Amino acid sequence: MKNLEIIISEIRSVETNAGITGTKTSVNPCGSILISIIFLVSMLTFSIYDIVNTIPYVITLLIVLIITSIPFSLILRKSKYLLLFVLFIAIFNPIIDRNTAIEIGSFKISYGWLSFFTILLRGFVSITTALILVISTGFIPLCKALEKLRLPNILVTQLLFVYRYIIVLLEEASQISNAIKSRGYGNKKFTIKLYAIFIAQLIIKTYTRAEMINMSMISRGFDGEIRTRSDMKWKRRDTFFCIIAIVIIFILRIVKPFGYIDKLL
Repeated sequence: MKNLEIIISEIRSVETNAGITGTKTSVNPCGSILISIIFLVSMLTFSIYDIVNTIPYVITLLIVLIITSIPFSLILRKSKYLLLFVLFIAIFNPIIDRNTAIEIGSFKISYGWLSFFTILLRGFVSITTALILVISTGFIPLCKALEKLRLPNILVTQLLFVYRYIIVLLEEASQISNAIKSRGYGNKKFTIKLYAIFIAQLIIKTYTRAEMINMSMISRGFDGEIRTRSDMKWKRRDTFFCIIAIVIIFILRIVKPFGYIDKLL
């Protein structure tokens, strides 16, 4: 399945992109996580109908994308399915809430449409913030940062295991798929019987691989903690980064750069 190979390539590209010069940030991952949380909480404290004060957060993210040299096309490609889910959530608002919110001459905008566009923007900002965080820092350093921030060790370990072995699972699925295709004599569609064999073989191989991994980890003295050589020391530039970021968030939340538009409306 070509789709499986594409998914494997994109998952592996997370760490690769994080290592590209101009994309990887030198900021401590702990600072990046804290600022991202403050940024999102700041945006989400606005009213669901306050689309005007949500727009500056979108602009700020676009500027961050330019600074970190992360292609906008990459963000759209990785977030398209999540954005469709957000669209599905918001699509019923204009139907349910038809009360007029803004009236300009004969043109009327209901509260439902305001909440619809606000939810879309918030979804885009939330997903993009998470993607920028992962792409610019790397998944493994982020997990170590979560551990430093006192997230339960068992949750961090589970995240690392899922990230590490999801690729192994997909590779096994890809191998089984290729094996079935090579015996299919050019047939492009799988029958229900072949799908059943595919799933059964994948479960058996997954269980066997899990047993092998468990035995190898026990033989190496695994004690529940995954150790890496990543440097998590807090430096002066991290302090500067947090101060500047908090000032920007303060301006977005308290000063409200587009607040004058509300007065015009």
